[in-house]
Amino acid sequence: MNEQIMQFLNNLPEPNKIFSLEYTIDENLRTIKLPYDDSTIGVEGDKDVNIVQIRMNRYYNGIDLSTFSIYVNVSKLEEPILIENKIVKDSLILFTWNVGQELTNDHGDMYFSVSLVSDELNKTFNTTSVVLRVLESLKPD
Repeated sequence: MNEQIMQFLNNLPEPNKIFSLEYTIDENLRTIKLPYDDSTIGVEGDKDVNIVQIRMNRYYNGIDLSTFSIYVNVSKLEEPILIENKIVKDSLILFTWNVGQELTNDHGDMYFSVSLVSDELNKTFNTTSVVLRVLESLKPD
């Protein structure tokens, strides 16, 4: 891992140092890279226990994306999720997404993507969608 990224992550306040789900946006291919090609986002019935950390480069084609609003788009939801906790450090944007129970009520596959939107600049940056899986469980009633 890049030394600058490691130093940045080491300086994050507790308990944000360890994320079980870390994704990276490749701004040139517009893809979201999952660790180890593992698309598991949680287990059926999970409630606010999985936090996804997403990192990306701050600049795209000379455009500073740090002032853009960040949204997570999920196929199970009618409205995108506005991300309110982003950190900008040098040439890196880092943000987290708390996977809510509305996404893990049922097992199965869903798709997600990320959008960065600037109404002021009238610009939008989108990623391609990635399949995520909620694993089956025997939930208590």
